Amino acid sequence: MNQLFAVAATSAPWQSLSSVSGLWNSLTAIQWAAAVSAVVLTLGAVLEYRHQLKLLALLSSKWLLRKATPFEVCALKKLLLHTLGPILVVVGIAGDFVFGARTFILENRQELGAEQTIASLKNATSANERETAQLRHDNLDLLALIQPRELTDDQQKAIGDVLKLFSGKFVLIRTYSYDQEAMRLAELITASLKFGKVEVQFSPTAFPGLLNLPIGIWVTGTNKSFVTSLKNALNIEGKLALTDPKWKAQMSAGTFVGSIMPKPPDAEIFVGAKPFSALAVIQELGTVEQAIVDQGPRAKLIAKAAPRLAKELALFAGQRVEVFVCGQQGTADQETLDTWGAIANILDADTVSGVTGAKWKLVPTNLNFAEGCGAAKGLGQGIVVFVSKRASKSTMEAANVLGHGLAKALPPSLNKMPTLLDPDFVKLTADRGFQDKNAPWVSPGLDPDLITVLIGEHP
Repeated sequence: MNQLFAVAATSAPWQSLSSVSGLWNSLTAIQWAAAVSAVVLTLGAVLEYRHQLKLLALLSSKWLLRKATPFEVCALKKLLLHTLGPILVVVGIAGDFVFGARTFILENRQELGAEQTIASLKNATSANERETAQLRHDNLDLLALIQPRELTDDQQKAIGDVLKLFSGKFVLIRTYSYDQEAMRLAELITASLKFGKVEVQFSPTAFPGLLNLPIGIWVTGTNKSFVTSLKNALNIEGKLALTDPKWKAQMSAGTFVGSIMPKPPDAEIFVGAKPFSALAVIQELGTVEQAIVDQGPRAKLIAKAAPRLAKELALFAGQRVEVFVCGQQGTADQETLDTWGAIANILDADTVSGVTGAKWKLVPTNLNFAEGCGAAKGLGQGIVVFVSKRASKSTMEAANVLGHGLAKALPPSLNKMPTLLDPDFVKLTADRGFQDKNAPWVSPGLDPDLITVLIGEHP
């Protein structure tokens, strides 16, 4: 009974309804009215038959106490016979009240539980929708970051038109041959200058003689007016970001391979890495190295993310992948080898430290080394994921998930996300002998179903 009134008090219809129509259409109001009606009926039946019930109670008490006379026993039997109907009415009405009230309580409990379940499902759905939206946003950001720099035909012609005043001048264009995106852009810049009748020699190299590679387009030379015009044409007409004027080249002795040229160049263009604003800010603040040192070896950070990353990558089980270490066998440091092992464990099928790998197909399964990728500090020291821009939807998604997962696990770095390879350009450079077709930054361009991962030494 106390439960009934507690429920009634908390769900009383007059708390939320103000009209007869509202009361009539309210389940709570109807349940409450039914309970009150049952109470009224019970009281009415008791009052209607109170004399018979009182006498019946008196005689029954005497009979139970063994104090009833034979006459009273006979009267009790006749009274029971005549009052059976009223007794059943009272008992039935009382039972209807009790069980109806209990039903009322249980229905309210179930309704409250259902509302809580619906609310929790809505919250879970909202959380999933937010997570999906965030993942979609992150993927769009990631795709924007990995898109290569471009020069359209119109931009190439516009650059050439600006530079026609310098027809006959000679420009040496260089880039780090490891950086495929920069290699492709250098070819486009070469074509642009040729529109202006400028003599050009493109000489990519794995040994640029720099400890620190520039970010953006670095233009230098002895002819100052020509250098200024080159910068303006590439920046204004080509919409290409130039290297920060504050950047200073740090030359590395013994790591420079020169180019054979027909004559001294009037200007030199070095196509550096694609600008990445977040990294540039961190580098300006001088906190990258300290942040990485604070967080420790990469293998530990990757192992910490292994359960999540292996689960996400398991959706692409069977994906073909090659994992390379930058350098030669016997020269790679232990931290780099440990990083290779941590990534290989996530991609392989074995269970290591309680984490089952994603069951990707490692081709080949042994430790692979790649030469010619570590001469310049920066590009050869992070982790890069290579994939063809013509890869299938599944392979492209797998590369994005892998690159995004590594980017989340490790400190900020330029190369911890997928790099798209242009198959036509890769084939062209391989055919010309600029690139080894088995190099990790080349082979995915020739095999659209393959993903390669290149691991350099700790930044």
